[in-house]
Parts: sequence; C-alpha cells; structure tokens
Amino acid sequence: MRALKIKPSEWPIPDARDIDIADARETVAFSRLLLMYARREGCMNLDGHRPTAAETEIRMSMRVLADRIRNHMPGYRDEDLYDIVSNHELLHRIGYHEIPDQKRKEDWFGRYFGSWLDGNPAISEADIYGMIAPKARLNPAKVNSRQLSAYCSLRDEWCKVLEADSRFIGISEAENCHRLSLLLDEPLRYRYRDRETAMKLAWIDANQVGDLSRLSTDALMHYRVFDAKAHHLAMRTGHLTKGATSPSATRDREIITLLTTRPDLHPYDRQAFGLMMEIL
Repeated sequence: MRALKIKPSEWPIPDARDIDIADARETVAFSRLLLMYARREGCMNLDGHRPTAAETEIRMSMRVLADRIRNHMPGYRDEDLYDIVSNHELLHRIGYHEIPDQKRKEDWFGRYFGSWLDGNPAISEADIYGMIAPKARLNPAKVNSRQLSAYCSLRDEWCKVLEADSRFIGISEAENCHRLSLLLDEPLRYRYRDRETAMKLAWIDANQVGDLSRLSTDALMHYRVFDAKAHHLAMRTGHLTKGATSPSATRDREIITLLTTRPDLHPYDRQAFGLMMEIL
C-alpha cells in the first residue's frame, strides 16, 4: 500500500486505489478527509500560486478517487447517491480543475429522486429538499418539473408545521435540524413578508440544544450546520437568540470536539474533524 507523503506525523493514509470503493460509507468518509487536507494545504486557493508537492499529491489522489467513484456509480444503493455524487463533484472540480459532466450528474440525481418517489424510507424529505433547493433558487426554469413541484410542496408543508409548533414533531432530531437549517437558507418573504426574520428567529429559539452530548452523532452533524446558520442570521440582523451566549467559533469547536470522540463515525471522518480543529 502506498501512502501519501504530506507530513509523516499525519500520514500514512491509504492510497485512493486501496479504498473499498463499493463501501459508500468508507468512500464518502475518505473523500471528506481528502477535502479537508486539500483545504489545509491550499488546493482551494485559486490565486495562481505554484502548487506545492503536497497539493499535487492530494489532487492526484482526488482524481483517482473521482474516477473510481464514477466507474462504480451503477453499483451504489439509491440512498447513497446524494452523498456520493456530491463528493464526486468536489473531488473532480479540485482534482481536475474542471466541472464534471453535469448531464451525468443530473441522471444520478434523477435516480435518487425517483427512488424517493417510490417510497425508499432511507431517503428523507430533507435529503431531497437539500438536493433540489440550490438549483431551484438559482434558476427554477432549469429544474425538472417533478423536482420543482416537490421542492415547493415540501417548503410550504414545512412552513405550515413550524407555524403551529416551531419544530417538527414525530421525526428524528437529525431530520428536524436538517430541515430547519435548510429553511434558514430559504427566502420566505413571499410567505411572511416583513415577518420573515422574526419567524426564523422564533424557530431558532425553539430548537436550541444546551447539552450537546445528548444528541446522536447524525443529529450533532446536522445541528452543527443549523447552529452556524442561526448565529449568522443573528449577527446579520442584529438580533440575539437564546443560543447566542457564546461566540459561533467557540460553539463550533465544542461540536467538532464531540464529533472526534464518536465511535460510530467512520475513522476517516473522525480524522477529518480532528484536522478541522487545527484549521479553525
């Protein structure tokens, strides 16, 4: 097995050719670890600098992994496609300095969406919304009509639920946090007019978690995103929320520290979060 030679104290890490590409969990975790090293080593700095040996090696590993993922794509379970495809896109963009085939990407996402429509319980509403929302907000005219309809329906259904309870009842904490973080990104002035910020702040207040250790690992991952967006909204609008008693960076460090201790995370993910602590 060849090891990347970035810093002896931090490697070896398996060669991308040795990753079990059929194992979606391992593949995604290793992708995230490579992306974290790419972030630290400057691979994402498009400032015209001459790449270091470390950057070049990371990009080569990304190319290998991206190619292996693309070739194995028909073999992944439907419910794994969103994470797999999203990570493939990043690996390809950074590794090759080019956008991957978008038609192929939409075909993969179409398969994912179709599986959800067919009732796949492993694909959540938030998963589907998160896939569609960015492109629907950017240019709804270019979104598949069935996907656009699902996006609009989910958005309105979620808002109705939150208008009654300020949180989602009867679903997992992870799904609750995931849906909330997605709606905090959503322009909702069409529905709430000048009450949009007040509504979002009320949702934030109703969903703050004091004892982070009680959250499952999946919930903690989604709560991290929700908490960061909550802090951003509070700062941008000049409002303090119940959860804004500590700086955002301090809270994020607390969450990441907890994640590095979770045994149900893949070792590559724990390593990635450990590396993130060095970057913060």
